[in-house]
Amino acid sequence: MLAESTSQFFRDPVWSPDGERLAYLVNYPYYLSWLEVRTVALADSSTVLIAERVPGGPDVSSLALWTPDEHLVLTDSFGKTLIVLDVHTGEFRTVAEAKELQVIGLIGN
Repeated sequence: MLAESTSQFFRDPVWSPDGERLAYLVNYPYYLSWLEVRTVALADSSTVLIAERVPGGPDVSSLALWTPDEHLVLTDSFGKTLIVLDVHTGEFRTVAEAKELQVIGLIGN
């Protein structure tokens, strides 16, 4: 279902709140700064490209969760920045930096 090419790595799968789709990240080993966020529908195995991170784009590293209001929460490569991705528009938005995360206790000292 997910294997489109041997030159891609699929990781960080997250279920949609309704359990009908799975979001995941796609890395390309020969293009280290290129990353895609995709979804797959379980009913028909169709995939949708939600967003791409290209060189100079937001530092997205891990997919954390899918919110009920159709946003994906991601972290940067150090886990110190929370980034929200709108599933419908593909727009990234930084919502919290490390200093704020320490205050609410999501990241240790």
